[in-house]
Amino acid sequence: MAPTKLFMGVPMQCSRGHNNQPGSQFCVSCGEQMPTGQPSQNFAPQAPQNPGFAPAPPAQFQNIQYANTLQGGAPQNGKGTAALILGIIGLFLFPVIFSILAIILGAQGKNLAARGLATNRGAAQAGFVMGIIGLVLGALLFFVILGFA
Repeated sequence: MAPTKLFMGVPMQCSRGHNNQPGSQFCVSCGEQMPTGQPSQNFAPQAPQNPGFAPAPPAQFQNIQYANTLQGGAPQNGKGTAALILGIIGLFLFPVIFSILAIILGAQGKNLAARGLATNRGAAQAGFVMGIIGLVLGALLFFVILGFA
């Protein structure tokens, strides 16, 4: 068991029995709001299970960036959406500039989605592909115009 700081000889506990630092407003293990007032009196200190080894750290939220998913929200992929919009614009206006930006943002959006940091991988992939198509069409248009000059 991980060592905890004691408050008057007893660690603070949430209603599920997780030990917390004195003065904590929320449990570090389950996120529950800590009760106010005196610490729990039903705590019985336990002897270390493996005396020769360091105790394991207390369980905490591993991905703080996903704190909004606990309330029902999901991480978004702004780069994927931007890549899709720039890819569409790049097919019609200034194909080289917008298409290159769509390729860059599409690749970044796909990487974010692959790491689980963003959603809508499809929009990033579509923006990436449309950026490539816009770049190829822009290059062809450039050579066609250059050929007529």
